[in-house]
Amino acid sequence: MAKETLLRLKQILGDRKADPPIPGIVPVSRATWYRQVQNGFFPKSISISPRCVAWKASDIEKLLKSWEKHPTGLDVSKSPRRQRKHIPG
Repeated sequence: MAKETLLRLKQILGDRKADPPIPGIVPVSRATWYRQVQNGFFPKSISISPRCVAWKASDIEKLLKSWEKHPTGLDVSKSPRRQRKHIPG
């Protein structure tokens, strides 16, 4: 049985503070990444321990290939916008 390669978030988004720096393969912020996972635009994570998650490398490759079809990258026009709470004052 072939083993699936798993990627941690730092391997996907990169880490400039690491020594040596880790280049990112998906050019979004951590907050955007998790928001798009929650909205279903990015692949779901796999829990590998109670406090540790990873993503299948094949799912990330599919995401990048889908962006090749749409060169503008992430289509946030279909993404639900978060509503700001109005605080009367």
